[in-house]
Amino acid sequence: MKILYVVSDLASGGAQIALGRFLKVIDREKFHPSVIALSGGGEQADYIRALGIEVQAFDMRGFFAPLKAFRGFLSAVKKIDPDIIHGWMYHGNAAALFAAAACGGKALIWSIRCSDFDLSKYGLMTKLAFFINRKFSSTPVKVIYNSNAGKKYHEANGFSPEKSTVIQNGLDTEYFSPAPEKKKEYRKKYGLDAGVKLIGMASRYDPMKDFDTLFAAFAAVRSIDPATELILCGKGITKDNAALSATAQKYGIEKGLILAGHIEAMNEFYPMLDLFVLSSKSEGFPNVLAEAAACAVPAISLACGDAEDIAGAENILPQADTRALAEKMVKTLQMGKEETAIGAAKSVCRIREKFDAKASAVKFEQIYNGIAKCCQ
Repeated sequence: MKILYVVSDLASGGAQIALGRFLKVIDREKFHPSVIALSGGGEQADYIRALGIEVQAFDMRGFFAPLKAFRGFLSAVKKIDPDIIHGWMYHGNAAALFAAAACGGKALIWSIRCSDFDLSKYGLMTKLAFFINRKFSSTPVKVIYNSNAGKKYHEANGFSPEKSTVIQNGLDTEYFSPAPEKKKEYRKKYGLDAGVKLIGMASRYDPMKDFDTLFAAFAAVRSIDPATELILCGKGITKDNAALSATAQKYGIEKGLILAGHIEAMNEFYPMLDLFVLSSKSEGFPNVLAEAAACAVPAISLACGDAEDIAGAENILPQADTRALAEKMVKTLQMGKEETAIGAAKSVCRIREKFDAKASAVKFEQIYNGIAKCCQ
């Protein structure tokens, strides 16, 4: 069965990484995947190609550029002649909708990868994609959300509940696994002090990550223990980011802040930490929270998406509550080794039991097989 995945882009965001992980474990004897990205390549394009899967990329950024590129996109879809067209994220879903119609009514699936979505923070094309998704949400055979929070939000905001389902992200628990014995080694590799209390967060630079709340809480932690440091990594998380540096100056944390930019070996990033914190205003299924927990790192989060499913209710704090976040950070860092180890072991077991990559892929495969039977 040929399946074409139409994705907004193949950068290193959570939704794109989730697609790569899924394609790594999909049954390649039964399913023959190919991928089209709407706005160029990226790190995940290289990763997916390395799996032996065809990836094509079209530049549809801007207002007029898409006209020529879209014709090329439709031509590529017709040449692939897939049995199923699977959209991935809002832009990918919208393009998949048009492609399915233009190619004789191919079976269509959508994947929505976020929960609550503040449209005011995004441009015209993203707003248009969102409205197309809402208007035609009853058209796909299935609309697959990666979080219960995402399903609830979208249905409350006009998306059809008729064909929706939830498949939470799967995790490669061989890659993301505990490595306490390598903590000093990894810190040395990245130039970090072996003895410092180290808090970390991994994310791209985006307003929804709420760096203000994180930095304000960290400033409060530093007032109690000035030796504590905060390391951030991800796209746009560099010293060259003037807005991020200005926010750090606002809260007086420049000396305790490390902006590491993109780190490829994330299985080395998490084990360096004493605590992982997620300060997002909005998420679907926050991969990074699950990754940290899988590496046996204490992980706490503001309430967003399915964070509670991942980290447990005891590790979830109210949105934008600087004081609660700071107090939880301090309390977690002050826990004894035995208490920390017990909590970490429970987290690792939860992640392996609930969010296995292959088990997640099987749920997608069951949907594909169901569509195939209906089409026979």
